[in-house]
Order: sequence, then structure tokens, then C-alpha cells
Amino acid sequence: MLKERIGLLSKRKQISRKDLVEGLVTQTNFANILADRYPLPEDLAEAIAGRLGVSPSYIVKAAAQDEETQWLWHVRTGACLRRV
Repeated sequence: MLKERIGLLSKRKQISRKDLVEGLVTQTNFANILADRYPLPEDLAEAIAGRLGVSPSYIVKAAAQDEETQWLWHVRTGACLRRV
């Protein structure tokens, strides 16, 4: 959900992903955050929200929903959850 929300807001503001994260993180790192490989740091969420003109909680809630959805999928499918 985070990836979709960022994409929608970026499109509305007509800002590329490159420009969105310029000076904050590398594009590769941001792609990994959007793919749920890395967590979204709170300070990054605040900076991105500012550039997109939304509240930081709007961005953070999308990331939290992604984590919850992933956890529910594991519970429902019986997949093994292992934290490293």
C-alpha cells in the first residue's frame, strides 16, 4: 500500500521518484523500502510527506498497513514467520 500511495501522491504533485528522494536516500534504498525489504524511517516519512504536501501520519499509516497485511497473510496461510 505504501508504494501505491507514494505513486499516487507523486503523480498528483508531478514529482518524479528521483526528485522525491533527492538528498534523502538513494533511489535503490527507497525502492527497497517500497518493496518492504527495509522499514520506513520516521524522519524519511516526515521529509517525503513534506515534499508531497501530506501529513507524515498519512505516509506512516500506509507503511504500517503493509506490515499488518503481510502478517495477516502469513497467519492465514500458515506460513512460518521468522524474525531475524
